[in-house]
Amino acid sequence: MTFHETILNQLKKYRETHPNFNFIPRQRGGPGKRFKSGYWFQGNDKYAFVTLVHANGRVNKTKGVGLVFRPKEDGFDCNTQVRYDGNSVAN
Repeated sequence: MTFHETILNQLKKYRETHPNFNFIPRQRGGPGKRFKSGYWFQGNDKYAFVTLVHANGRVNKTKGVGLVFRPKEDGFDCNTQVRYDGNSVAN
């Protein structure tokens, strides 16, 4: 199981008691068959970007607000990130 799957399961569990909580998983698997490999969010083995709010941008320009998870030996680091016009601001 990838850490993306662990995060997905925790988000689903949280939503059971907070039904208004929404998140947006990856929409396309791409050429690397990311869904089959367990990558449910934007990212790779080093991070997962969980989109909470998304606004359509121009081609290849993502606008959104989300949580960035990075695996650690004893869990995850997490911070918020705002993406706009190809830039990002992390908190």
